[in-house]
Amino acid sequence: MIKNYIFKLSLLAFVFGSFTTLAQNCFEINSILVDACGAPEGENEMVRFTIGNSALNTADLTVSWPNSNNTFKGICQDANTAAKVDSLNQGIAGCGLLLEPVGGILPANAKVLLVSSVNFSTTANSFANLNDTLLIIFQCAGNTNGHFANYSTTAGLRTLTLSFAAPAGCLDSVTYDRTILVNQNGGIGGSSIINDGAIVVFDNAGTPTYANYGCQALVSSLFANAGNDIINCNAGSINLNATVTGNYSSISWGGGSGTFTNINALTTTYTPGVTDTGYFTLSFFATGDCGISSTSYINVYNSAVSPAAVLTAVGSTLYCSLASGTYTYSWTLDGTPTTGSFYIKNATSNGCYQVTITDAAGCSVQSNIVCITNAGINENPINISVQPNPASNYVLLQLNAATVIGKLSVSIKDVTGKEVMQHNDVVSALSYKTPLAIQSLAAGVYFIECVTANGTTILKFIKE
Repeated sequence: MIKNYIFKLSLLAFVFGSFTTLAQNCFEINSILVDACGAPEGENEMVRFTIGNSALNTADLTVSWPNSNNTFKGICQDANTAAKVDSLNQGIAGCGLLLEPVGGILPANAKVLLVSSVNFSTTANSFANLNDTLLIIFQCAGNTNGHFANYSTTAGLRTLTLSFAAPAGCLDSVTYDRTILVNQNGGIGGSSIINDGAIVVFDNAGTPTYANYGCQALVSSLFANAGNDIINCNAGSINLNATVTGNYSSISWGGGSGTFTNINALTTTYTPGVTDTGYFTLSFFATGDCGISSTSYINVYNSAVSPAAVLTAVGSTLYCSLASGTYTYSWTLDGTPTTGSFYIKNATSNGCYQVTITDAAGCSVQSNIVCITNAGINENPINISVQPNPASNYVLLQLNAATVIGKLSVSIKDVTGKEVMQHNDVVSALSYKTPLAIQSLAAGVYFIECVTANGTTILKFIKE
């Protein structure tokens, strides 16, 4: 037993004695496994922290859990914990190692993993990718409810505080927001299963970064953060600023069809490619010791409304060049809002018109200004109607005119402005009827544009 004690003490001195100090104070909390896998979850949660320049003793440790219903039970170490540590070490595929402290002493610069119970599962949260040497300590049994607060839409910050009785004032506290915990898909919300694995990583200033690597223990001291999601309304270049927690040997950016000014820099500029419209994803990758790696992703929305919207007039009918059923259109007449919510508008009053086009992400662009002096001339100049409306199989286009109109051009367009059907005819009588077959059209809203020598008329119908 004495020889084994001396061996462990020597090993700890070797492992931690030459490390560069990572903690600015007597210790620093590095990360929390907030939403652990395994049941009961309250026995499988974890906190990772780093000791400063002086050794600390687990007998002096007190933890104030975010769930105030769980009182700290102290640290336990026995044959049960030793067997579990041995089992975990057998399953480590990386170059890491788990050690229990000798005599409760946490050496200077040691990296420590606090597990919420001696009854934790050795299989629920994988240690296979461990590439650090960690001291592992266990809270004594008794708390089975969660120590933290998992994802919820209910607002509320949660604070974890660790303190040691000696030296005086040896305390660290971190706070996270449960409403922005990340799920396994990289988003927020969803079922409890895809929220398993939510972690929060803290820098020495206590600034949180949210991530999720699934059912993994806090095995990595390397965390890449590509930054926040970006809405790029002007379709220009995008400034990117990544951060890395922990030591890294290489970093790189990827994704998209565009170009980076420097793919191997934390700060770089990305110029979107021609296919980078709508939502696309960029990645940031960091590599550390023993091949350990971390990848972070950001979603970028590159607006398609950013090109100039060109407003043109045919008679008193106004057409916007940006046509989509996903955009909203806000028209003004002489600077005052007027009716109209479509990319085509019949001007019923003289004046200067402009339209603002807004996409689903809130990006908007204004058109040029077009002034109308012949308002109403093309407002159904030849009394055209379409029946029935709504319709399923056919619509009957009917017109009456004071004089023979001659050539008639009919174009059916969908809400994006795409022509889906065309019909041309020569009208030699004052009255005219023609059925238009619409069985092949998908259900939705359509516009019939009728062009004659007398002007243009636009009618709307619904296909059931």
